[in-house]
Amino acid sequence: KDPRGLIWTSFSKELSSKLRKLGYNFIHDKFNSNKKNVFRGIHFDKMTSKLVTCISGHIQQVVINVDENSSNFGEYLKIFLKLNELILNILNLL
Repeated sequence: KDPRGLIWTSFSKELSSKLRKLGYNFIHDKFNSNKKNVFRGIHFDKMTSKLVTCISGHIQQVVINVDENSSNFGEYLKIFLKLNELILNILNLL
């Protein structure tokens, strides 16, 4: 961070290698921009994990297990991300 703004790497070969060692196979990046107070759903399944970071403002990430066959059905996790924290999360509920 400097007076001009921020610059960082969201994904690299090194990160990919670390994720593979943890059992994750990162294959693509997506970015989205939302207006204030927008609720957006993100699809999860047993083969999918998500990398989430905040590049502007803040995010309240709520992850809910909606698999009725799961022993933790209905359980949820709240994560708060802010720009200045530059937190990168790996979310994998299942």
